[in-house]
Amino acid sequence: MAGAALRFAGISLVLLLACGCGGSNSALVGPGDDGGAMGVGDASQDMGCLRTGCGSDTGSSDSTVDSGLDGADAARDTSTRDGAADATSDAAADAPVESGGGCTSASSCPAGDACNTSTGVCETACGDAQHTECNGGCCDSTGTCVAGGDPTACGDSGGACSVCTALAVGDACIGGSVCGCNGPTDCPANDACDTGTNTCTTTCSSTQPCNGGCCSAGGTCAAGTTPGQCGDTGGLCVDCTGNAEGDACLSGGTCGCNSGADCPNAGSSQCCSLRNPQHCYNPLCLACCM
Repeated sequence: MAGAALRFAGISLVLLLACGCGGSNSALVGPGDDGGAMGVGDASQDMGCLRTGCGSDTGSSDSTVDSGLDGADAARDTSTRDGAADATSDAAADAPVESGGGCTSASSCPAGDACNTSTGVCETACGDAQHTECNGGCCDSTGTCVAGGDPTACGDSGGACSVCTALAVGDACIGGSVCGCNGPTDCPANDACDTGTNTCTTTCSSTQPCNGGCCSAGGTCAAGTTPGQCGDTGGLCVDCTGNAEGDACLSGGTCGCNSGADCPNAGSSQCCSLRNPQHCYNPLCLACCM
């Protein structure tokens, strides 16, 4: 019995030490105390320690430790250092958007702006490698986005503006987008405007007059300075051949004479008045020729 008690006491000691149990209530009694045997009360106390845990530890101490660790983690996560880092990161990401930028293409900018792809900012500057085309309108010769409705800066595609001045197709900006014509005065001299296509042409008619000169019988704009094709209003040409006023085409696009030879009856002493207008007169009015 004594050997069995000692073995039991040894096992209990190992378990108690592993559990961290101590104190006078759970101490083992040495051989000198009660003849080498462990007291019944002590064994009961120690077994109770084994069943319920050491001392008064019922799990609350573990909870306290765990809570403390969790609190430390939370403090570190919400520390000034982490907060400042997050704030800096967020500010860097939000800054381009909050400052009106963040663009990557012309369509991400307001109308009339181009995107500076180096800074992500929308601006009116355009026409270089750092900028996209304009969002609408066109980029003029100074490198600025403009509305694009002017003959000197015409276009609505966002690209380089067209200068319509003196172009063969017409010097007007049609619809704010392309150069062309709305009428004969938008065309070069002696051209007509085809209002169906809004482009200038040499084809003319009584309803499609020329810009100066006249429209010949063949439907083509002419200079209007020859006797057979005389006129300067852009309308139909007049043939001065055999005209009673004279068969010369005078400046101003009218038929008349420069001398008696231009008169139809020059052989009958018909004369040409050098007065304005220069007309041919019959022989009975010689004074008219003075």
